[in-house]
Amino acid sequence: MVKTLKRFIMVLSVVVLVISFGIPLMMFPSKAYAEITIPAVGQEFQGGIVAYILNSTADKTAYVTGIRALIVAKEDFATIKWSNAAITVDGTSGPSLKIGTGQYNTNEVVKKNSAYNLNTYAAGVCDAYSVTDNSITYDDWFLPSSDEIVKIVQSSIGIYKLVSGTKYWSSSSSGSTNCGYQLGADTLWDTYDKTYSVRAVRYIKVDTINIDVIPGVTAPVTGATPVTAITATAQYTGTVAWSDSPATFAARTSYTATITLTAKTGYTLTGVAANFFKVDKVTSPTNSANLGVVTALFPATAADIGSGSSGSSPAPRVLTLDEWVVLNHSLDELLNQYGTSSTGFVKMLYDNCLLRRPDESGLNSWDEQLKNNVFGANFAVENFIFSDEIGAKVAAMTNDEYVTFLYSTLFNRIPDDTGYNDWLNYMNSGSSKEETLKEFLNSIEWISICNLFNITP
Repeated sequence: MVKTLKRFIMVLSVVVLVISFGIPLMMFPSKAYAEITIPAVGQEFQGGIVAYILNSTADKTAYVTGIRALIVAKEDFATIKWSNAAITVDGTSGPSLKIGTGQYNTNEVVKKNSAYNLNTYAAGVCDAYSVTDNSITYDDWFLPSSDEIVKIVQSSIGIYKLVSGTKYWSSSSSGSTNCGYQLGADTLWDTYDKTYSVRAVRYIKVDTINIDVIPGVTAPVTGATPVTAITATAQYTGTVAWSDSPATFAARTSYTATITLTAKTGYTLTGVAANFFKVDKVTSPTNSANLGVVTALFPATAADIGSGSSGSSPAPRVLTLDEWVVLNHSLDELLNQYGTSSTGFVKMLYDNCLLRRPDESGLNSWDEQLKNNVFGANFAVENFIFSDEIGAKVAAMTNDEYVTFLYSTLFNRIPDDTGYNDWLNYMNSGSSKEETLKEFLNSIEWISICNLFNITP
């Protein structure tokens, strides 16, 4: 029977020891990986004794899987044979010896001895072993690999209670008849039916964080107060710092949030991929591998709704339904033509911006990425308008042509006189085509259209 790992993480103070034999302790790097506090080697912990604490560099292969320490049982089992039959764990002399393989080796030996009672062979008695400590039952013990026994011996002489001349089975094997045992730090081999001593071991492990969406980071809104902390998840907490440290968000400003995540007890950022995390309303947040510092660049905030058109960008108003009917298609006609999905939105961009029907691959690609929130509507619009296909044409437009083009492309209508004059004055005062587009995309009318198509601006 291969048990499901049951872990209970207890936070204790680190006790700094020097073993009486004078061997220095390998201390767990609690500062760099604030995941779990493990007592020093030789201290009792979670049903056994801390026998070896992994080093993130020397033991990197096992460390990145989440293993942080080896705990040995407090007593030996009676001498017993390695297996009830000749079996092979990995078929070579290498992989099954390594630190971090003891649990896997044990599981494989148990599977291949499924016809026999667990108490009749070394891996079986370890798998069946359980101990209750402070009302918590630990039943995830296994027969350690050769290298795991060596680490324990080298780290903590006396803790493993090796008696001179005593041989301890490991879970390592080399072929179907060469089964590993340890005599001190020496790895030796014998047949499966010999009887040697056994000491069970268990891992202290942490899980790599796998919640990618960081909740609670509210996108900047003009006049709003920035959030300073994420909404904590089951795996991590986090703080949020904003570029320029605003008391409230200013209009027409792009802000960058630096989110610093801290793993909760039992979890680690080690193993997290680069650019793993996601933030709502951010197209491509970034983080380095194995780190929880996330950089998120948000779209510019909207223009101040109260601003006028003189010396600043206009603040277009939401048109009434009557104005939709008079100035362009009726709202019903617009929705009947394109529907209310991201697919219809993409078709509208092809019609209004590129003046052609979409090719199938292009339509599917843009639609899929909008549906999956890889990016929002604004990113799509910017890439259409300044694309290779029409970029030169847009660059050659006069200010009045460009304003009319944006009304047609984005609002699907001809401009009303007031709005047209406001935007033309804005461009004539020195604003670029890119700046003008960003202001259009911050308008209430555009946001309303995005809502009609059920997509994020």
